[in-house]
Amino acid sequence: MVHNFSLLFISLFLLAGCSGSQGDSLPLIIPTIYYKPIIYKAKENCASSDLKDMIDENDKVLISLCKNSYDNCLLQGSCFVVEGEKTRAFN
Repeated sequence: MVHNFSLLFISLFLLAGCSGSQGDSLPLIIPTIYYKPIIYKAKENCASSDLKDMIDENDKVLISLCKNSYDNCLLQGSCFVVEGEKTRAFN
């Protein structure tokens, strides 16, 4: 089920020292937050000249998005696009 908010993915990375003994101290744990935008195609509102194509490795157009949504997908590295009842993931 897709909600009306962006998904946040939280990962914890366990960093252990690469050199020498750390003694009795615990390894450092650093939380990392990943943001994956959810774009609702029905809410996209831009001029046709502002549309950017998402293409596959064979240059086939998969979907066209407004430039700001397209740029957000690229910046984050991935996004979800909701069209009607269908949700597609782009990475």
